[in-house]
Amino acid sequence: MVSDALRVSFSPDFLDRIKQNLRILVEPTATQALKADFAAKGVGGIEAADQLIAVLHAALVGTVQDVFTASMAVTALALPATLFLNKAGSRYETSDGGHSRSPEPWLKA
Repeated sequence: MVSDALRVSFSPDFLDRIKQNLRILVEPTATQALKADFAAKGVGGIEAADQLIAVLHAALVGTVQDVFTASMAVTALALPATLFLNKAGSRYETSDGGHSRSPEPWLKA
């Protein structure tokens, strides 16, 4: 997703440090500092910074979407399981009309 021009302009170490500091996506001062660093690198620096921010933003959105989808799947599976376990756990009635989780309510410890 990152253009070849952007890859050639900056070292992999620099791009790795940028990826580790994702504050640039949410903090305006960090975004301005990144753009200033890119502008100091030469012509096209601000466009490169905008491209990098767009790539990081798209990656973050994709990751959040994947996590949300996985969470919804787990929740969708957990809800029926919880309802099933609730009914299965209370199927034994005691002599006084209450419920017991023991299959032999007449056994007293």
